[in-house]
Parts: sequence; C-alpha cells; structure tokens
Amino acid sequence: MKDLSLAREENNPNLDSSSMPSKGVTKEVIERRNRRLLEFFRLSGLTDVRIIGDENNPAVIYKNVYCLSCFVHNFELRFTNKPDNGEVVHVEKLTSQARMDKNELIAMLDKYEHRRVYRVKITDQQLYLAGYNFIDKSIPDTRYPVFSRFNPKIYFSKDYAVELCTTYQDYNLEVV
Repeated sequence: MKDLSLAREENNPNLDSSSMPSKGVTKEVIERRNRRLLEFFRLSGLTDVRIIGDENNPAVIYKNVYCLSCFVHNFELRFTNKPDNGEVVHVEKLTSQARMDKNELIAMLDKYEHRRVYRVKITDQQLYLAGYNFIDKSIPDTRYPVFSRFNPKIYFSKDYAVELCTTYQDYNLEVV
C-alpha cells in the first residue's frame, strides 16, 4: 500500500487527462461515474463521504477518518473485506438512483476492516492543513501551509503527517 499512499498522499486536485485510460473512456464518463459514486453514498444516508486522489481510482474517505475498503470498476462499486488486496464482498451498480439501505450499508462497513487516515490541524483550533502556498513558486523552500475548516488534506501515513508537524513546528500542529 506504500505506493498507493504516495500516489494519493499529496491529494493532487490538478488531475489531467494524461492519466486517463486509453480504452475510449472519456473524462466526462469518469466524472459522471464519480458523481454517481458520491450520490450513492448520499442517497444511502452517508453524507460525510468524499473522494480524493486519482479520479480513475479514487479513495473513498468517510468522516475524514477512514478510507473505505472499496474501489470502482467501470460503473460498479466493489466493497472488499480489507484495504489491501481484499476479497470483493459486495457489488453495487452505480446507476443514477443507486442506493443501499443505510442500516445495511453501515452494518456491512462495520463488519470489515478499513484503513485509518490522518489529518494535520492547529492544536486547540478546528483549522486543518488544506494545502500550500508559496512566497515565490520558483523557490520550493518558500512553501507555507494553508489551513481551513473544510476539506483537509488526507494522509495515508501517520509518520508522514507527524513529519509535517515537525517541519512546520512554528504553527503548533498535531495529527488527528
């Protein structure tokens, strides 16, 4: 999972079409599939879900605490019994009105293992690391953190999140 962690860790919103599959799948199709993925959780009663990372293989984040053990393949949402190379235990077709009973969905999610994810926040405040800005973009050492109440950066490695706290120790940060 280390390679997947690194790919998703930077939570890059600047995805481009160069990473799109070459089998005729268009950016519009992938965007529609990902909208349906989010809509599935919303219609099923889980509103605190977001997707991050590679739009072709998004990580499904629940309550900013867990990366759900599931993946999308075409227009199917496949739930697995564990985060890495898990066995598929349930499949949902991502139609425009796809949903699952909230209690059944929660019972299924509770039954299986999910990966813990981490956020970095300012101690004693509800401000989370959300990105970076630069004093001068041509000089990498001028990067400084930007904080927000919403859409924090998600880290798959606690060690990396702790390292960020050390790097920006002037901000009194902690990992949650």
